[in-house]
Amino acid sequence: MPGADEKAGAKYINSPETEVYHKSEMLYGFYQAKQAIREKDRVVLVEGEMDMISSFVAGVGETVAVKGTALTEGQIRLIRRMTRNLILALDADGAGQAATRRSIELAEKEGMYVRVVKVSGGKDPDDVAREKPGEWRKMVEQAVDVYDYYIESAVERYGGGQAQDKRRMSEEVVPMLARIENEVMRMHYAKKLARVLEVETEVVLSEMSRVGRMSVVRGENMSEEVSEVKDRGSGMERQILALLLRLDKEKGEGVLEEVVDLMEDSLQRVVKEWFGSKKEVVEFIKSLPAELRGLAEEAYIQEVDEERAERDLREVVEQWRKKRWREVMESLRKELVEAEEKGDDERVAKLRDKVVRLSKKIAKV
Repeated sequence: MPGADEKAGAKYINSPETEVYHKSEMLYGFYQAKQAIREKDRVVLVEGEMDMISSFVAGVGETVAVKGTALTEGQIRLIRRMTRNLILALDADGAGQAATRRSIELAEKEGMYVRVVKVSGGKDPDDVAREKPGEWRKMVEQAVDVYDYYIESAVERYGGGQAQDKRRMSEEVVPMLARIENEVMRMHYAKKLARVLEVETEVVLSEMSRVGRMSVVRGENMSEEVSEVKDRGSGMERQILALLLRLDKEKGEGVLEEVVDLMEDSLQRVVKEWFGSKKEVVEFIKSLPAELRGLAEEAYIQEVDEERAERDLREVVEQWRKKRWREVMESLRKELVEAEEKGDDERVAKLRDKVVRLSKKIAKV
């Protein structure tokens, strides 16, 4: 079949968006699952039609699937009309875990109670539901609270026992635990994380309080700073900054020269200061001038899939460079037209030379 090689390996093929069909507002199987959702007062959310069908056949009738790449506010509101209980059962790979964390944050903002299915063995829900339907039903029933998920998934990724592993676990999990308002739950998860990190509970509680205070300060003081800088630099530039702040510096240095001079002034300053600093990232951000701190904080708290961060950085840098060069080309062409209209032959010659050189550069990437 024509194009078969291109599609080989795809789990399923996404339907395109149209004026009538909006993936961001749809959930596959939602109509069929309505009765089971009402009866069980919960929704099990999976990633893709095949996962949903296998789960449904395995006896989990309240299963629905996202049709795009991530859960949206529209889909959350659709679910919330039926129930406030959401069980996430997304793929176990790095991308699936990143999608799970994004979905948790979005669902909690909408007032949902969220649990997460721990799919063992690195398998997809589709595999487990087809091969062992009884085990799949048991996994759904044993879905864990989101804070257990945050701790357990961090242990899976950073559980080497070294100081740097523990630092990464702390930096990732503590901000999540700091959002807990109930004191009993707060103490429960502080103790659990303390056992994992092999520190006293008071150390974790202290970090939770510190992060909580930083969040409050950000909420009160950062809005003006962010509003001043958020139009400076594209979303791609901010994504590059987020990845550079999360990656080890030696991994980011390879692309630094390719991008830094093309960046808007504020982002350029943050990147240059970061690569010239010897501080840990949190201390570095705190040390920045007020006009840059909000921008750096906004970038640092972005969701990053650390397993593929280096590859993501190179991909987004390539896309962004092309975009920036095209913007520069458009600007040069406008200047060229103006120079030609004014009869400024010297400027016309210089601009034409720039256009030719930039065209060659764009053609190479």
